Amino acid sequence: MTTLETTGTSTQLQKTSSSPDGYTFFKKLGSPKNEEKIFHSWSPFYVYVFFCTENSSFAPQWLNKGNVLQKIFCFVLLHAMLHLRILLFELPFRMLCRKYGVPLCYTPMIHAKCFVEVKPYKKDVFIDISCLEDRPLVAQFCANDPQVLLKAAKMLEDKVDAIDINFGCPQNIARRGHYGAFLMDDISLMERLINICHKNLKIPVSAKIRVFADQEKSKIYFFDLHFHYRRD
Repeated sequence: MTTLETTGTSTQLQKTSSSPDGYTFFKKLGSPKNEEKIFHSWSPFYVYVFFCTENSSFAPQWLNKGNVLQKIFCFVLLHAMLHLRILLFELPFRMLCRKYGVPLCYTPMIHAKCFVEVKPYKKDVFIDISCLEDRPLVAQFCANDPQVLLKAAKMLEDKVDAIDINFGCPQNIARRGHYGAFLMDDISLMERLINICHKNLKIPVSAKIRVFADQEKSKIYFFDLHFHYRRD
């Protein structure tokens, strides 16, 4: 259950003790605020960040977590289904999914720069996340400027339950705008985008990245990204 708290001109969503199961499940995945859990072991959340991709067929080889495995793997598939598209999964479709048991949904990909600078675009996003029953909800952003991303994320920090950075979009619009999967060649920029949100937001931060056809290359890349993050 989610309650609405209004103070002055601001409206914030407050989770209650009877929050839906999705909140509990999300917490079990782990929070990026807990570095001890994430970066000192193969925690569920750590693997979740890696395998929110289409090429997750070898995920069970890594997710050897006993009875947690089935839940995480199902969540990975669900995550991939519910936010790979850019514009399809808006409020009406998310509510339909929730009606049939989906515990956690993602917004369509939000262009951070447009959200910050274009009023009609910003208005549409706020309308899309306005339903109190559409919780827990993760705001999915694309960006290539850390400061712009942080500003956009701050505007939604009290209105969603987590922030997800899209490093997976392969479409031509992402190529032209230099975001999504086309940032995977710039691991330093990916590091800065993740770190600025991690350090300045009070809600969890996740990232969707792609895996390569070569599994070994994917592992090396992932640990390289991990090293960049820890170094900071």
